[in-house]
Amino acid sequence: GNSTLAAGSGTITLGAATLADNVTLTLGTGGSGGVSLTSIAGTAGSTASNVTINVTGAVSVSGAIGTDIGTLTVTNSGGATFSGAVGGSTDRIAGIVLTATTGTIAFSSDLYATAITNAGGNFALNLFGSNTDVTNAVTFGTSGALALGNGSDALTFTGGLVHTAGSTSVNGNVTTTNTALTLGTTSVSGNSTLAAGSGTITLGAATLADNVTLTLGTGGSGGISLTSIAGTAGSTASNVTINVTGAVTVSGAIGTDIG
Repeated sequence: GNSTLAAGSGTITLGAATLADNVTLTLGTGGSGGVSLTSIAGTAGSTASNVTINVTGAVSVSGAIGTDIGTLTVTNSGGATFSGAVGGSTDRIAGIVLTATTGTIAFSSDLYATAITNAGGNFALNLFGSNTDVTNAVTFGTSGALALGNGSDALTFTGGLVHTAGSTSVNGNVTTTNTALTLGTTSVSGNSTLAAGSGTITLGAATLADNVTLTLGTGGSGGISLTSIAGTAGSTASNVTINVTGAVTVSGAIGTDIG
């Protein structure tokens, strides 16, 4: 049944946990202790179960979270690292709710979700799995840094992606399906592609690391609106490729070590 594990300033340590249908497991009630989890699974075949994390200490999950999980909520943490897969391609987490954290929430492996909700906060968020796939439109409200990939990762936001409240770093291929892809100030640390099909790509001031190529579009009919693009002075030049059939506007400069 619905259950809460709380340890105040102590640490909650939990091995592989299996939740019955339609129950919520709450880990912490706002205390300063940490949480160390192995894995959490629901019970396949009926009503999904939910997990809520609410501590101000560090949270680590070494294994997977999946199998009929409805909502995964991080109400608060002192940094949360999900090392294993969260959801699966045929068994998505219905909703991931990120409310507050001190430091960084890091998804280090694959993430499959129907929805991600993040209304605000000032934490960093790392999406570093080989595959990040979210069905619904996502607006990341955190004013902290959003990291999209850490090398050739595929990040798909079918309904669209917006992050303008803070800076974004890109090192992978970020795709929406004929929906808006909107980022504010952006750094590009590895060869990367932003593509939105018939949607519009909107990009704030972008800075490219040495010797990387940023590709905007893969031939779709959507437009592109750019503020500016600069490379990094002093070493190997970087490159920009634009490939859409829609209108392209660049309001500022393109320069500083662009090849």
